Parts: sequence; C-alpha cells; structure tokens
Amino acid sequence: MSEWIKKIDLTISNKLIDIFDFYVLHCPVSYSKEVKKEKVKVKVSNQGDYFKNYSSTEISALLRTMKKDINNDIYIIGDNNFKNKYNELCQKYSDLEFEFVNYIPNSDMGKTKTIFYSIRNSLAHGMFYIKKVKNINYYYLECAKDKKIKAQMRLKESTLLKWINRYNNKIIKEDSNNGNKWYKTKFNKYI
Repeated sequence: MSEWIKKIDLTISNKLIDIFDFYVLHCPVSYSKEVKKEKVKVKVSNQGDYFKNYSSTEISALLRTMKKDINNDIYIIGDNNFKNKYNELCQKYSDLEFEFVNYIPNSDMGKTKTIFYSIRNSLAHGMFYIKKVKNINYYYLECAKDKKIKAQMRLKESTLLKWINRYNNKIIKEDSNNGNKWYKTKFNKYI
C-alpha cells in the first residue's frame, strides 16, 4: 500500500454499498486472454454486462461526459511518466476538493473501460480510503499490479454514483446543468 492510501475504519453506507455493487460485483469490463493459443474474453465480474449495449462511439462519448464531470481532469500517461505526473497532480491539486484520474490505459480495454476496471480493482483489493472534506466524501483510489501503480484517482462519492448512473442509463450527453438532477433515474434516494 502506497503512502497515498491510508488504513481507515470504514463506515458502510448505502452509497458505499451501491458503489461496491456496481464497480466490484457488476463491473462492466472484460478483457482478452490467451487460453490454449486462442484469445478469449474474460469477465472481470460474472455479474457485469460488459458494455454490451454500447457501440465504440458511445463508449467514447461516455468518456467525454465523465471527463466533463470532473473538469476534464483525466490524464492518460505511460509507465515512465507515472511518478512525475503524480507529483505534478499533488502540487496542482493540493486543494483537496479537486477531482482527478491519473492512469495508464490497458491496451486491451481502451480508455473508458480501463477507468472502470481501475476503480473496481482499487475497491476490490482495499486500495482506497475515504476522506471527508467540507462534509463531502472523497474517494482516494489506487490500482497497482506487480507493485507498479497503474492508476490513482481522487473522486467525490457523488461522481462515482453519477458514473454508475451514466453507464446504467446510457446518459452520454453533457448535462445542461451542474445540479444533482442526474440522480433522479436510479439514485433518487440520495437527493
């Protein structure tokens, strides 16, 4: 566990349950794996539906709206630049109210799916902590493989729920307002 992720006493809320339910139990990502010299799709979660109702154009549109949700602060970087970008982001985002996603894309998944996969791995492997800033929960998420950091994110709880709603309801156009109206389809219990 890096210095970025701290051990916490976790309070289980309904929002956290919804976040775990989607990103861990129903993660909509699969990847290719070679089995007996043949490429097969491997499900990240047996419960997920794997972007099956999405075209590649819609997946790209989903990423664009996700970027808008966090002021375009999604950074795609290579292995060699991760630590430099992380240090730059820590300086730029010393104000803890800013959200960002810093990740190395998985070439087999594409950009959007890699973000969902990284969130899933962070939660599933306990590589996260939740910090309350001005009464808002911020999730610090980190995804690593073979002791190499692949993603670090600081996202509001509401953003994680918003992305679930965007995915589940195919809300891939930019919102005309910045309010919480997006909750009204599935997550109206949080208004």
